[in-house]
Amino acid sequence: MSDRHYPSPYPHGDHTPWSPATVAVLRSAAMGATVGAAAATAAQLKRHDAHVALNEVLHAGAVTGLTTAAATLVGQSLGRKPLTRFAAMFVTGTALVYLLNPSKPGESA
Repeated sequence: MSDRHYPSPYPHGDHTPWSPATVAVLRSAAMGATVGAAAATAAQLKRHDAHVALNEVLHAGAVTGLTTAAATLVGQSLGRKPLTRFAAMFVTGTALVYLLNPSKPGESA
């Protein structure tokens, strides 16, 4: 075995060029997108439809990813007030999901 060191794309090895807060937002966006896409896929399969609408799954993943990232940003900005953070994150999430999911024909708004 040699003592050869390979160059790292980031100084000090494991660190990313982003702040911990940015990394947390990106991770929450990825988690939200995963959960949203999984929920949409499960809803499609529940309908006993052999054809899973890929556009609905992608839309749900994108909406939940963006919503989770935005709620995380709001939560980070409010410090250590748990009830206030939760309420602000809930309102942010609700507003974004409402705005990013247009009503379908025949649905009441």
